Amino acid sequence: MLIVPKCSLIVPKCSLIVQKRSLIAQWRSIITQWRSLIAQWRSLIAQWRSLIAQWRSLIAQWRSIIAQWRSIIAQWRSIIAQWRSIIAQWRSIIAQWRSIIAQWRSIIAQQRSLIVQ
Repeated sequence: MLIVPKCSLIVPKCSLIVQKRSLIAQWRSIITQWRSLIAQWRSLIAQWRSLIAQWRSLIAQWRSIIAQWRSIIAQWRSIIAQWRSIIAQWRSIIAQWRSIIAQWRSIIAQQRSLIVQ
């Protein structure tokens, strides 16, 4: 029978226990890193969602501004059309007055010619 000292049996067990503890510590470190990575990803996704929401808000604001400008331009076009209509009416009134004045001059000229005769 072979006699093995107790010390030689304990050392491999101690070494094995140390290796297991080291392995467990490494796994815990990996798990902690994964949790940190997942938290970072969640934060990044939240930031992207916030950024997308801000872009959508900005686009909506720009669309509102563009709609307001279109409304202002339409109002200006309406005002310009009204001014053109007013100018055309004034021109018509002036033309009618000129016609009336020409008729009066014609009547006066006819009366003068009658008086001279």
